[in-house]
Amino acid sequence: VDTGITMEHRQKLQPSHTPEAVRNRLVDDPTCSGAIGVVGFCMGGGFAVLLAPSGRYQAAGVNYRGLPKDPEGFLRGACPVVASYGANDRSLRGAGPQLASALTANGVANDVKTYPDAGHGFLNDHSDDSVSRPIELLGWVSGTEHHEPSARDARRRIVDFLRTHLSDRRHDERGDHQPSEPASGS
Repeated sequence: VDTGITMEHRQKLQPSHTPEAVRNRLVDDPTCSGAIGVVGFCMGGGFAVLLAPSGRYQAAGVNYRGLPKDPEGFLRGACPVVASYGANDRSLRGAGPQLASALTANGVANDVKTYPDAGHGFLNDHSDDSVSRPIELLGWVSGTEHHEPSARDARRRIVDFLRTHLSDRRHDERGDHQPSEPASGS
């Protein structure tokens, strides 16, 4: 597939668009407290999982994404995590409880919830005219659809969790995560 992006263009973009570069821009912003969170949905949720134990974030939001092969070992020392899954997501059955178990075993504060009436992508509330027909069909085949009651609750939980953990002052002047005393999962 020809994306029209040359290697030279790609090399120019990469250094300034890595999660670390974006994080550093936020930390350097005088209006930023230094507390940084990372939130992702689907593949972005996978990035949030990968960044949670880096020691560079104070909170992570993981939404409908799979886990590393050894989640308990991988998530040792992770920042607090809020996560939302749909029980009708055929591709991620059991991921929510597995994530909660790994975080709790590591003493990481967490709020992980699986919504019984939701599937993959339940937070996406795109209007029908904003989604192409092939993407709409893919969503139908995969069981991906917006579920407003679950989405409303998930948004509330995410905002409350981030508000709590990003106002926490257990980080140094560069925003590095300073692990707290072990906490039980919520």
